[in-house]
Amino acid sequence: YLLVNPKERPVLLVESVLCPTLIRDTVADVLFHHFEAPSLLFAPAHLLSLLPLGTQTGLVLDCGYKEALVVPVFHGVSVLKAWQAAPLGAEAIHLNLQRLLGSEAALDGGEKLEKRLVPESLCEDIKVRACFVTRRARAAAYAAAAAAAASSEDTPSASSDPEPRPVDFELPLDGGRRLLSVPGRVRELACEALFEPDSDGVSLPALLLDSLLMCPVDLRAPLASNILVIGGTAMLPGFNSRLREELTALLEQPRYRQLAGLAPFKFHSPPGKANFIAWLGGAIMGALEVMGVRALTREQYRLSGDRMPDWPEFFHGSLSSQEEAAKGLERR
Repeated sequence: YLLVNPKERPVLLVESVLCPTLIRDTVADVLFHHFEAPSLLFAPAHLLSLLPLGTQTGLVLDCGYKEALVVPVFHGVSVLKAWQAAPLGAEAIHLNLQRLLGSEAALDGGEKLEKRLVPESLCEDIKVRACFVTRRARAAAYAAAAAAAASSEDTPSASSDPEPRPVDFELPLDGGRRLLSVPGRVRELACEALFEPDSDGVSLPALLLDSLLMCPVDLRAPLASNILVIGGTAMLPGFNSRLREELTALLEQPRYRQLAGLAPFKFHSPPGKANFIAWLGGAIMGALEVMGVRALTREQYRLSGDRMPDWPEFFHGSLSSQEEAAKGLERR
């Protein structure tokens, strides 16, 4: 598809810091043996995302499909002891959207939408076209209305929704033969799955604050002033504003009171969309001289026994010592 000769092109692969070793070894095996790439470099997405900003320090939140991952970076070094992850991504929004659609959405003619008629592709379409992240005050008003309805053993109604109410959204189904009416409150509440604490108190803002708590005290202030949010889910309208509100509100809890001096939290505005900022950093790194210094060559891969080493092992010179040992055997 690229119409390039892979034997002449070094490869840089943007990966998650939680990428399984089996996947890395398999990709390296294919690139070196099948495509005969001259060199390969696996680079963590959270590090590359800071390159387009011109900074080496930041608290990076990667919110994708399966999970949200928080990794602090200080002067280009990942503080791995403080990473946090939770299954709070697009999949959680889709599950919440399926539940809301099954109870409140309707087809034309008033027919209720069965849950089996809400596939993943439809949830994705509705989320991208119509859903948004509401303000914290409106989310609290919705929660209060739901609690009042639960105490009276009634179902929440549109009459109890805060004003102004979002307009309903109509989505054509079956090639336009039917219309699905998505209520405004569903559009507004679908993303609450990311910000409502679960039974363990885990939410997106809690992940960020827990990560800061695990960092050394002298790193917390610069990290809180350099928050970067990446990932496709972070492109939802109102995402960063709600996250900032929730972070400030959580500081009032006893668990996070020692972080109160870090407010106000400051977010970066990257020069690109949140879903490809890591790729943009990879493109920058691929054009730098450091690519040739840090990449693993095909010869080094062969001398290591066709094994992809971890990055600390590679940078501390274990491969170079293996190479020298192999050259000594050849001389003998």
